[in-house]
Amino acid sequence: MSEPAITSTVTAAPADVSTVVGTEEQAGAAQRDKPRGLLGDAWRDLRRNPLFWISATFITLFLVMAAFPGLFTSVDPTHGELERSRNGPSADAWFGYDVLGRDVYARVIYGARASIIVSVLATIGTILLGGGIGVLTGYLGGWTPCCRGSPTSSSGCRSYSAPS
Repeated sequence: MSEPAITSTVTAAPADVSTVVGTEEQAGAAQRDKPRGLLGDAWRDLRRNPLFWISATFITLFLVMAAFPGLFTSVDPTHGELERSRNGPSADAWFGYDVLGRDVYARVIYGARASIIVSVLATIGTILLGGGIGVLTGYLGGWTPCCRGSPTSSSGCRSYSAPS
């Protein structure tokens, strides 16, 4: 099991030998050819897609609007005056007024926060519930895969025979 120790007698490159492998262009090409993971490939593809940047801009705008509604409107969304009831769009109210005389644009801006919170919570709940059921059926096996289908389907658990 003991192998002879191999030691190098050269500790530094000789002065007359160049240590540069190639030019900077070749080094850059080697860096670009380096294999990337799935996330790196996806990010590279997304950065080149203009629809991604348009969508990301809109999503960022909506998130800023929901977080800081005072930046986009100075009107109280609950204040209403009946004499403005059902007035159309104008310079004072871009979307007009509702039946109670409230500014519809201000209500949309302030209502964005609740919509975003509901959508994020629904997504998280779906991921947790679906992931939990998937892990449970994958781990337990046996009869649990038939529970993943619809309970009203004709190929439900009736056709499944448990291993003996």
